[in-house]
Amino acid sequence: MKTAIELGCRCGKVKGALLSTDCLHLRCWCDSCMAFARWMESRKAGSTRDCVDESLGTEVFQFFRDEVLLDAGHEFIVGTKLTRKTITVRYISKCCHTALFSTPNSPSFVPIVAVFGSFIVNKASIRPFNGPVDYKLFAMGKAKEVQNGTMVRNGMHYIFLLRTFFRIVRGILFRKYTPNPAHQTEGGATIIISDK
Repeated sequence: MKTAIELGCRCGKVKGALLSTDCLHLRCWCDSCMAFARWMESRKAGSTRDCVDESLGTEVFQFFRDEVLLDAGHEFIVGTKLTRKTITVRYISKCCHTALFSTPNSPSFVPIVAVFGSFIVNKASIRPFNGPVDYKLFAMGKAKEVQNGTMVRNGMHYIFLLRTFFRIVRGILFRKYTPNPAHQTEGGATIIISDK
């Protein structure tokens, strides 16, 4: 039997579990992730703690949807989109403004969910969540300086894209897109961050 890894927002009202540690460890500096981080920080000081580093790199862990369970606090979980046309929905807790997870809004059979580092309880003491980052995506400018000379590629990693593609195919074949944690949220209408 797999050991469940505890998930929880900072105030403890939203709770869940990871049923696997088999994931891709990512850090991303894309415009969308950085815009989301800035919006979160504008809502409440420290709201992206354990999720965003000093260079605004966002830490996420890519899982299959059926490996992420939500046990409590569904009424506090609400989706956010940068614009109405944005495909990715990022979920936060309304109770303490913790970044929880993100998933594509469409198509519904995409089996991938990205769990923010801030949603994993005791992340620093659990491998592989405290291990090296598998892929650093869209790392530029300040992000390079913070890395102290380690190689950081600009743009998207082609190997990452291939691995993600094969994970999606495997997830579809093995029906790992249900249950979908996004369908368990009850916090109200999706928040549109910008009308642009």
